[in-house]
This record gives sequence, C-alpha cells and structure tokens, in this order.
Amino acid sequence: MNIKVILLFVSINMLLFAQYTSVTNNNILVNTGEGRVDYTTYTIYADATADFLTDTRLHPEALLILQQQAEEETIKTLYDTLGNIPINSEDTIYSIIEENRTLKEKVVSSINNARLVGISYPTRTSVKVLMALDITTNNLMYDLVNNINEYKTEPIITYFDTGTDYDSLVIDARNIGFTPSLFPTVYDENGNEIYSIAYINKNVAATNGYITYSTNSFLTNSNITNIIGQKPYNVVAWRARGRLASDLVIGNEDASIIMSSTNLKNAIKNCKVVFIID
Repeated sequence: MNIKVILLFVSINMLLFAQYTSVTNNNILVNTGEGRVDYTTYTIYADATADFLTDTRLHPEALLILQQQAEEETIKTLYDTLGNIPINSEDTIYSIIEENRTLKEKVVSSINNARLVGISYPTRTSVKVLMALDITTNNLMYDLVNNINEYKTEPIITYFDTGTDYDSLVIDARNIGFTPSLFPTVYDENGNEIYSIAYINKNVAATNGYITYSTNSFLTNSNITNIIGQKPYNVVAWRARGRLASDLVIGNEDASIIMSSTNLKNAIKNCKVVFIID
C-alpha cells in the first residue's frame, strides 16, 4: 500500500479516536451523557464520567481532578441542553440569547451555578457527576420572561355563554406529537391566539412558570391541585402547531368558552394553565 495512503489512514483514525474518547491532555477519558429536561419541575439534568487511563488506585487528590473535569463537561452539556429547549413553535433559547448579549451572560451565569446532585465512583479510577439546573428558582425564568417582548391586543372571539365560570385551564396535549416549550401559544381553529405570553402577568410567570406541565397521574399532586382550583375547564387539544410542534390548536367552541368566562380569563392571565403531556 502506498505510504501516503497508510499515513492518511492512521491520521484519520487517530482523529476519530480522539473525538470518540475525548481524551484530555491530562490523560483523562471523559464520557458525557445526554442532557434531559424534566418539564414537570422545569429542571435540566446532565452527567459525565471522567476516568484516568490507568489501572492503579487513585489518591484523593487525583479523584478531585477527575471530579472537576467531569463537572466541566457536564456544564457544557447543560448549556447545550438548555439552548435547544424550544421557546415556542419557532425559536429555541439559542436563537433568543444569540441576539441578546446581556441575557446570554445571565444564562451562562445560571449554568455556572448549577447544583451538584450526586457524585459516584463507577470504578477505582473514575468519577461520575450528576448536575441539575433549576430554571424557575435561580432567576433564569425571570430573565427569559422579561426579555421576550410581545405586545398584542386582546383576542376577539365570538361570545359564548358558558353557563358557569371556571378558575383554571387544563389542556390534554397527549398523543398529538406536541413538544413541550417554555412559552407555547394556544390557538383556535382560525389562528386566533387564546393564550400567549403577550397576555399574561409576567411577574407570575417569572416566579411560577408560564405553563405547568403534568402527567395525568400527577394531577392529584398538591402543587397541581392548587393551580387547577375547584372548577378547571378541561380541553383536549386538536393538534400541535409550528416548526417545532410546540404550540397547540383547540376547537373554536372551547376557545369561545375560555374567552367568555370572566374568572377563567383572569386565571389564565395569572398562568393557571396546565398542559397534560405524555
């Protein structure tokens, strides 16, 4: 075989090996897990494992070095995971913070202050860390809510006499391909906005979240029942909407009932809205 071909083959394999194993200059192998988002608690989780390429038992100082390396990689995963969270059906957090330097700095600061959930030692030469970023409890939700400026007039919906008044909105968004997002919009069949960040109390959203996500089995949870109240209006969403499938469409009759209920309109302005997800 031609010597140039052999050298090229060796070089490519060395490059691929380095990318796959993520070996650092300190002879540390880092394996990074996938980040995940728990929308029911607005918490992002990520983990990484750092391993010295040696068979000898490590001293405590070496384990601290491994822990630091694993934490650094985990923070990177937290950032990537957070950035890919949909804001709505069209934008992700990446697209928002790239246009706002101040917001990006606040996001990075929040991630650097992510909490260390757990440390474990899978082998005698490795350390695994699990970290979590709470979106609602470290001012991150506040910063996001107050940097998304949407101002629109009150939606015009045909009046429909509900016969009763409701104090919260529950929308079943299961089995329609809906992707949870931070600030989804709810539309009627005609494309009129029924629930949007433009119409809510931003102070409430910054503290408690714009949407409360729940699984059906968690609707009896005390935190959920406090939001639902005594007379929730229950709706089944027709379909997801948008490029990222992160908005919802409901029927016109349901939309009319929502907009004709004085208490319910006031409740949704204060974010008393629950989405049931898979």
